[in-house]
Amino acid sequence: MKFLYFCTKILVILRPLILVFWVVSTSLSWAASSTSWKGYVVHDFQDDWRVYDYEREVYVPYIAEKHSQSPVHTWVGDLREYRGYTLQIRVLDQPAYLFVNGSLQQRLEPNETLRWQIDSLIALYPVQPWVLTLYGSTSLAQKQVRVMHEIEQVPLLGLETSSETAVRPRNRMTGRTAISVLSVIGILLFSFLGSAFPKAFFRFFNPLDWVTFLMRESSFLVNKPLNRVNLLFILLLCQISVVLYYLLESKGLRLFSTTPFLASPEGVYPSLFTYIRLMVLFYIGYMVKYFYIGLVGRLFNLDKIIDIHYFKAIQGAILFYSVVFVGLMPLFLGYFDLPSSWVIWFKWAIICFYLVRGLMLYFTIIRTLPVQILYLISYLCLVELLPLMVGIRFAF
Repeated sequence: MKFLYFCTKILVILRPLILVFWVVSTSLSWAASSTSWKGYVVHDFQDDWRVYDYEREVYVPYIAEKHSQSPVHTWVGDLREYRGYTLQIRVLDQPAYLFVNGSLQQRLEPNETLRWQIDSLIALYPVQPWVLTLYGSTSLAQKQVRVMHEIEQVPLLGLETSSETAVRPRNRMTGRTAISVLSVIGILLFSFLGSAFPKAFFRFFNPLDWVTFLMRESSFLVNKPLNRVNLLFILLLCQISVVLYYLLESKGLRLFSTTPFLASPEGVYPSLFTYIRLMVLFYIGYMVKYFYIGLVGRLFNLDKIIDIHYFKAIQGAILFYSVVFVGLMPLFLGYFDLPSSWVIWFKWAIICFYLVRGLMLYFTIIRTLPVQILYLISYLCLVELLPLMVGIRFAF
């Protein structure tokens, strides 16, 4: 009965989130037809060019005093933050050859403008970062590569001339700005929980408490896993998870790229839509985790450790992902180029954390409830090891 009560309670909690999710999804389905187009510059690659250093075997920033005689100029970056825009490429004084990811695409004639829809490029080259190379003139001023925001040109009735000071639509936030805003939201939520619930905050963010095997079942954080305080800390965990998702994506690692629910939609405000959708998915995921633990725990007659297991899992996730968040933010804001092997190290860090969490849960349950070791190992394999293997398989 207690389990059914929690199921009913969580459906009531998720109902407003699902409603918001549906409203935003419906609003993004609007589309407008286009006749003639005019655009504004969203980003100019003029200061982003790189030159390949054969001694160090890496791309280095272009320095005029050092690379002025180089006819090869390269841009390396992630196009996904420019979804919905158009990439325009133009050379002025002499022909140039265009390469994408090391493959020759075409020869560009002087004053010829090449226009590519960035969404089409991402579909054609889904693996990021994206490498664009122009081989031709040694002068960067003669090579123009820009991201354009094309808008529909609507005729104004009764006006024969247009003002240069007319109001222009504001460009969408870039991926870097959006991540910064989401990080600030996470810090504000972090500060609010620390001031509003200091005891619970200290309990969740205390590493010594997490490595303590003997648990107090009477604690309201443990025996009431879906109360208001716990749900707010789960919301903080979802916010951290969403920011980490965007941070990893900005470094070229797209988690769960094969999942259709995480594919960025076309249309207005895709960043807002993706953020709300990710928050809802992460929140539902952590709720499903509790129901899954409850179901398997009852199958193994381990009802008494369900709440303890769930609290330990959430507590460990908050600690670990907060550390990862603090570690990745300086790398993101500092424009560091990570080594190619960083994905492997990140994957192993995730695996090691969940294996350590499994060991912590094993000793905690053994100290809390007398249970056969074989039953406990089977239970942990189903609840911890199996989701870890499936998650790693689909995430990377």
